[in-house]
Amino acid sequence: MADQTFTQADIDAATAKLNDKIEELSNKYAGAIDDLKKAQREARAAKDIKPEDLAAAEDRADKAEARIKELEKSEKVAVSRAEKAEKALEGEQGAARTYALEAEISNAIAAGNVVPALVPAFKALVTQGAKADVVDGKYVVTIGDKPASDHIKALLASDEGKHFVAAPNNTGGGSGGSGGAQNAAKTMLRSQFDALDQAARASFAKEGGKVVDQAA
Repeated sequence: MADQTFTQADIDAATAKLNDKIEELSNKYAGAIDDLKKAQREARAAKDIKPEDLAAAEDRADKAEARIKELEKSEKVAVSRAEKAEKALEGEQGAARTYALEAEISNAIAAGNVVPALVPAFKALVTQGAKADVVDGKYVVTIGDKPASDHIKALLASDEGKHFVAAPNNTGGGSGGSGGAQNAAKTMLRSQFDALDQAARASFAKEGGKVVDQAA
């Protein structure tokens, strides 16, 4: 599992910060609108004021309009930056989730003593149903309704998965027994083989694997 993770709370905090910034800009925007309306009212009453007062009102209107444009631009920049930051955070979170999933499955496969030549095929088989979720700030990898390590251990102990397990090292009994065990370990049920992707099938065939219709 990864030591550092990014949780939904991280994304929520970034979103809340963005909302606060947008609210602040919206308040300033509303103030600028009020200034513009005031300037327009003053301009409509221009016939009752002195020319210099009218010029001052028009100047205030121009400044208010320019301020509105600046605020609109600032708001767009703030939103764009927040969206980029959120996407970056989601990308890092996705990478951490993938790392945790692959590490958990690789460790379970190593502990299960899978035949090295069959590791790619077996990994492709179990990864299809695996997922990693954040629980108490840590990524927990599951397959079906079990922790990944428990699922893989149970699968390797079953008739369906025993063909993936390497035979125990023999120090005696001649080479014939060892060779027979190794060949048996390189068999795979057709249902398992059909579930693999093209790369895993090719790897299995290249290593001399044999597809069987039922367990021996």
